[in-house]
Amino acid sequence: MRAVFHVEQPDPDASRLPGMFHVKQSGPAEDIRQILEQFCPDCADRHRAWQHSLERYCRLLHQWTKRVNLISPRDRPCIVSHHIAPALAFRTLARAVDHERIVDVGSGAGLPGIPLSITLPQSHVVLVESRRRRAHFLRRVVAELELSAEVVHGRVEKWIPLCPANLVVARAVAAPDELRELTRTCRHPAGHILTTLPPGVARRGPSASIALCEQRWRGGQGRCALFRG
Repeated sequence: MRAVFHVEQPDPDASRLPGMFHVKQSGPAEDIRQILEQFCPDCADRHRAWQHSLERYCRLLHQWTKRVNLISPRDRPCIVSHHIAPALAFRTLARAVDHERIVDVGSGAGLPGIPLSITLPQSHVVLVESRRRRAHFLRRVVAELELSAEVVHGRVEKWIPLCPANLVVARAVAAPDELRELTRTCRHPAGHILTTLPPGVARRGPSASIALCEQRWRGGQGRCALFRG
């Protein structure tokens, strides 16, 4: 199984190419609408409600990052294209495996956990964050958006939940082998790990991915891969 996405910011001098997603300069609401159309085509009837939730999340993220180090100040004007779109790119691979209970390791600003919780409402998402102020922000988001999610303030390797996760997700936290060890006590033995994949990480060997999602946008690119736990 292989999934490939290309996410790109608008280029006024470039024509629209098949398979590429262009975020228009029409404002966050329109950006989010187009991103939902691209990454969540299976639930078109829910796009309006999800768009509203993602807009509220972006506003909270923008407000709180002024006093809590959530995202880079340079990313504030482009939260949707730099953070929401890459987070939602996790969704297709997440839906390909059992995702009833998802654990977001090192959740930080809630990425990718919050967008996944919004667009996978049947999943219960646990946001694990070791930094107190960030954990407080995550609790505020979960409460305001009324998400089926919970926040764990602590280190994932020291956390033993009552119900293990079917799927562990992480964005730029650790290499696959390290994530496998860190999440050993909170992940079901038959579960999976979905994480960003740096360019230098091999696709073969003991940690060979079973699915790969490639992303590209103006100014950067990235990959997320699905591994057996």
